Amino acid sequence: MVSQGVRSQHDENFLGYMKGEIKSILVHDSICFRESPTSQDEYHEKLAKVQQETTDPLFEFMKTKFDINLKIFYDIPLEE
Repeated sequence: MVSQGVRSQHDENFLGYMKGEIKSILVHDSICFRESPTSQDEYHEKLAKVQQETTDPLFEFMKTKFDINLKIFYDIPLEE
């Protein structure tokens, strides 16, 4: 899907459609959910570091190519 989005950069209508599709998928994907970098144990600290190292380039790509700012979640917000 990302490759279709990249190819659509010359077609404004298709680009708009692809931006919406990509954003919808990624916002609901686990890529936006990370372990907290302030975790208190070694395993979770390492997991947070690996998640950051592997997903930050994708977040930057989405911002640069599609002007999509993905939000990172460290927990599931629940209404009280």
